[in-house]
Amino acid sequence: MAASMKGQTPELKLYLRSNKLPDIYEALLTGLAVMCPGDPHQFILDKLGILVENGLGDLNWDMFVDSEMKPVNKIITESSLDFIFNMDDESIIDYSDIPENIQKGQGFYGGRFQGLAASKRVWPTPEMYASAYEHYNRSLKMMCFSAWVQYSLRKKKKMKKMSLQMERAERHRAQKVMRVHLDEWKDWVKYRKGCQAMSYQKIKKIYNISIGKVIFKEWHETTVRAKNQREYFEAKMAVIRLNRNPFTGVKFKKMKFPKPKLERGENMEDDETFGQGTGEARDSISHLRDIGFGDLAVRIFSFVDIADLARCSRVCRSWKVITQTPALWSRLDFYKVRNSVTDQITTRLLAKCRPYLIHLNLRGCVKITEPTFVSISECRNLQDLNLSECKGLNDEHMKVVAKGCKILLYLNISHTGVTDASLRTISKYCANLQFLSMASCCKYTDKGLQYLASGKSNKKLEYLDLSGCLQVTPEGFQNLASGCSNIHTLILNDFATLNDDCLKPITAKCFKLQNISILGSPLLTDESFRRLAQRGKLKKLRIEGNHRISDQSLKVIGKNCTQLEHIYVADCQKLTDLSLKALSNCKNLVVCNVADVVRVTDSGVKGLVEGPATQKIRELNLTNCIRVGDMSLIALRKCHSLTHLSVCYCEHIAEAGVELLGQIHSLTSIDLTGCNCGDNGLSALGNNSRLKDVTLSECTSITDLGLQKFTQQCKDIERLDLSHCVGITDGAIKNLAFCCRMLNVLNVAGCKLVTNLSIQYLSGVCHYLYSLDISGCLLVTEKALKYLRKGCKKLHNLTILYCKGIPKSSAQKMMRSVEVVRYSNEDIPPYYGYVG
Repeated sequence: MAASMKGQTPELKLYLRSNKLPDIYEALLTGLAVMCPGDPHQFILDKLGILVENGLGDLNWDMFVDSEMKPVNKIITESSLDFIFNMDDESIIDYSDIPENIQKGQGFYGGRFQGLAASKRVWPTPEMYASAYEHYNRSLKMMCFSAWVQYSLRKKKKMKKMSLQMERAERHRAQKVMRVHLDEWKDWVKYRKGCQAMSYQKIKKIYNISIGKVIFKEWHETTVRAKNQREYFEAKMAVIRLNRNPFTGVKFKKMKFPKPKLERGENMEDDETFGQGTGEARDSISHLRDIGFGDLAVRIFSFVDIADLARCSRVCRSWKVITQTPALWSRLDFYKVRNSVTDQITTRLLAKCRPYLIHLNLRGCVKITEPTFVSISECRNLQDLNLSECKGLNDEHMKVVAKGCKILLYLNISHTGVTDASLRTISKYCANLQFLSMASCCKYTDKGLQYLASGKSNKKLEYLDLSGCLQVTPEGFQNLASGCSNIHTLILNDFATLNDDCLKPITAKCFKLQNISILGSPLLTDESFRRLAQRGKLKKLRIEGNHRISDQSLKVIGKNCTQLEHIYVADCQKLTDLSLKALSNCKNLVVCNVADVVRVTDSGVKGLVEGPATQKIRELNLTNCIRVGDMSLIALRKCHSLTHLSVCYCEHIAEAGVELLGQIHSLTSIDLTGCNCGDNGLSALGNNSRLKDVTLSECTSITDLGLQKFTQQCKDIERLDLSHCVGITDGAIKNLAFCCRMLNVLNVAGCKLVTNLSIQYLSGVCHYLYSLDISGCLLVTEKALKYLRKGCKKLHNLTILYCKGIPKSSAQKMMRSVEVVRYSNEDIPPYYGYVG
């Protein structure tokens, strides 16, 4: 249309512009294009009528488009129709308006209008349009070419980058394959070295045995020759002594011939090495070392504590060599001598065994200070460290230890005064820590747990004990769970402030949690236990003193946690038989403790043992389950793996039920405290000769006859509790002493008929007695203590409360030979039941 307007006269153009015909045309076309009316002719007539009525003052290009059809934002700012129709005189220049110099041929455009007719002398000319189009087209080509070049360069660069990444990936894959092969080769080499070492040890053992046989054979032959020689000379001298000198008539004097050195027990090699008088002891342990069984001798000495080991090193030279073996000093336990341990002792011993020390126990050593901790830091191979109850431990000492012992795996700092600074030090230096106990450490805060969770060992920590740390809030548990997500065992005992908000982050983020102990946490509800059971990985659960947990929690645990092995729900009053029936689904259940759950009856016990758990359950504790009776004991006969059973104060169990227990031959430990057990039941219980630990406390119906029958059948008994069995006399104790010589622990407290004669029997036969309780035995006097000092050399614990016949001076004298002695000369308490 622009081309059609070029040839028109200026008057026509002026007319079109003054009457706004292009604008009207644009508005009509816009309305038709957007509104799409059904009758276009009528639409045009209606809109022209509107223009006639309103005039051209408000004319706009989109005035014939409804408001709802108009776009919110304008796509273009100027209509193309303006460019087509608004061709004013300034856009088209007439020839007369061209400067004279250009008309005459001057300038760039000079001479271009010569020879043209007056009607065609318009500027710009068609040639100019062609030139502009050619220029525009060339610009577009250059732009497209530049864009194609840039695209090609980018594609080439991308391909080059991809090739570099592929090369890197191939190199990484090759290195990974090589690493796999290297690991397999290393495992193979390790296996081969192990086989070679094992073969070497076997060959060495055979060689030593062969050498020992040769030496023994030679020694035997030499001894036989020496014996024959001595007998020959002795017989010769006997003949000479009987005869007189034929020349003087006087008898010959008795001549003494020296015995050979081998016959006197002396070794020629020892004489050559150490000179005369070696002072070597000839004992069986030293002989083991001499014949090549030194490992067995070291194994024997490994059972003595550090104090006895030091004493053994001063017995003889052979024992000193054995006690210097590094294997005996890889573990130091100072707990038994904790009250006498000082810095001087610890520093000297740690300096001696520093290169090969792995386990160190300083629990309760209250006298150690900074020199000891500095010596500990020098033990670079230390992996197990117990500093619990060490009052001298503070943040500075912990920092010294952590800096030196960087490969610690087990650390116990319970009952100490460590703060957040110590936890920050542990998280910084102990990168391999797996076991950490901070029980009853009350000076650290939630910030300390945040340090621990963000440290180097946060992903390796598997065991954590926070018992009694009441200052920890839900925020602290949130910090702990965010970093230490691989915890397997969590101990939260004696945590009175523990609630559901504290355990919520633990159950949400610690996916590998298997063992949890929350004894003494009364605020937890069923919600926490349901969350714990959701993932179904629990293997050990310990709860005590929680009156909010109900059967619903145990149902969820029994349904989801089928791999549960240990359940402890003591003193949870809301639990009933439904809980035990729910636990019957746990096919791997080994230990079940429902002590003080008074709502449990025979039905619950029967439901438990009739499930899959019957074959594996080993321990069952029904203490104070007052509704349990003989029917439960009948059901327990199906548990062929049951070894430990406690039915304390189950008053509905009659003597007939006790007789049934004698048919469970897998039992090794049984507690019948407060039950209706008499002589017949005890005699039937003796049919199980595997019993090792029996508690018969407060079974008042037992007499000497029943105990005699029991001890004659169970001769391997090791622990026996007869406290408050008032019918027991010296005759029963006599049978016990002579039949059960391996007895370790005996409790006869409250047996008022026991006298010094019983103690004499025990001290004369039971030489392995370790613990004895004779509290309330009024007929026992200080003479009994003399028997104990003489016969029971291994006695460690002695309780002599309310014994009026034993003076305080005798008890103090007993403390010199017995490590733990509890003595009281007070009046007998009323619960002993003594009359008069």
